[in-house]
Amino acid sequence: METRLRGWHGPKAAGARPGRARVRAGASREPFEAGGPRPGTDLGSWSVAGVRDGKNLGEVVEVIEPPSGVGHALLNVRIGLDPPEHRLIPLVPDIVPFFDRYLRELYVDPPEGLLELDSKRSLSREDDDDELVWLRRELQKIASHSGGDPNQLPCRSRLESLGRKDVQLAVESQGGHYEVAARLGIRPYKTPPGYWDADSIEDEVFDFLEGLWRRQEGPAGVAETHELTGEERVPGAIATRLLPNSRVLADHGRQDLIYAIKMNGGFRIVARELDRVLYSERAVRRHRLFEDFAYFSGEMRRAMLRPECLELCPSADRVPTQKTLRDMKRNDLDAAVGKHGGYIEVARRMGLRSSFRRSRGYWACRENLLREVRSFASSSLDSDEGVACPRYAELERAGRHDLKYGIEIHGGRRAVAELLGGAHGNRAEG
Repeated sequence: METRLRGWHGPKAAGARPGRARVRAGASREPFEAGGPRPGTDLGSWSVAGVRDGKNLGEVVEVIEPPSGVGHALLNVRIGLDPPEHRLIPLVPDIVPFFDRYLRELYVDPPEGLLELDSKRSLSREDDDDELVWLRRELQKIASHSGGDPNQLPCRSRLESLGRKDVQLAVESQGGHYEVAARLGIRPYKTPPGYWDADSIEDEVFDFLEGLWRRQEGPAGVAETHELTGEERVPGAIATRLLPNSRVLADHGRQDLIYAIKMNGGFRIVARELDRVLYSERAVRRHRLFEDFAYFSGEMRRAMLRPECLELCPSADRVPTQKTLRDMKRNDLDAAVGKHGGYIEVARRMGLRSSFRRSRGYWACRENLLREVRSFASSSLDSDEGVACPRYAELERAGRHDLKYGIEIHGGRRAVAELLGGAHGNRAEG
């Protein structure tokens, strides 16, 4: 009886050699471990392939070593495009999980967008190389003239204070502060947000958002408003809980932070891990509607001035119904009403009348009646004696015939006052 090994399909023809795909799928892959030995002392000319499909992506041109104790090495990989372009890939197990020393091949699993980052720029262009040479020379001049450390790349504010915005622009065109520091073999201004961990990214995002508060003078004095949200600085402001998107970061020259976020899985994943809200105008508006009642009430009053609302309530003193808001495509306001306690509570807080139609039997429920009486009493200008059962004349002036009816079916003002534990008022009705 013939015994076959698992995966064996019969003898090969004489002289046949195992195919590359079979070797690639076999046991020759080895895991790359953080802190462990590299697969070889020189990774130059090693090929780079996708870990999932084995598709060849390019080859390693060089390994850029970081300054001692700072970050991880970077692979300068030539991508097989026409013309070819280069990408920097961190040599870390999360991104380069396997290697094959026999095939001289690295297997990469880059987060979404990493290989497309800075796709318009090629690291192999001669003008890029010339710019790096120019940067090295100018940075040495700056260090000698200002007494700085020639082995440390100055930060943006330092370069601009020295009148060398041209150097800062060159740094940004070459990929940002940390990338340039790594390629020049000098230390960045501060330890890079890693290559990169969540705590470092959180610190960088916090500092970035803090830098977007703008001082403005207004009728009430000097206040700080945020560039992204337009809100004033208050505890729990939405602006303190955002994760800026790539457009915002790029507009402020923070390609380094874009790179860090993409290396950690992309903006949505990082936002979820940091418990932050990924910035968009729509997201900011939604969160302010839900959490900032002053902002919500302003949006509601603007909606009440729309023709659809004025046709139903020309005096603009009644909160629109749910149907009206939805017909106006303002489902966001309808959802926010629920977050702020419902239509009756919103009307009370805004000093408006409610359009809420109560269900059949609503006033037969004692708890509903007492809640409505307390709500009316707390908002009544005449009520200065605590919670008391309102006078009928007071209810009629306020247009609350429904509440008057509810009091009557529960035995009148005296009976309801006893339920409230307060006074029913002894003045004559008028």
